[in-house]
Amino acid sequence: MRQRQARQLRGQRTLLEIATATGVDFSALSRFERMERTLGYHDLKRLAEFYGCTIDDLLREVPDAQPAEVAKVNGGTQ
Repeated sequence: MRQRQARQLRGQRTLLEIATATGVDFSALSRFERMERTLGYHDLKRLAEFYGCTIDDLLREVPDAQPAEVAKVNGGTQ
């Protein structure tokens, strides 16, 4: 997931809010968003459920996408 796509998905929510809501470690989530690490299946599943998208959507790179394109890739979830 590219950083721009991640920011579109989380909208106004902070990483801390998402980490708290999903149970995914804050630092792991931050590093995942910056493409510095991967997450395990269970963390990816929790994030996908939280965002209302698939694990594939989370792992898909959207090169230089505009916000509308990111929303379309993720089923309209922003």
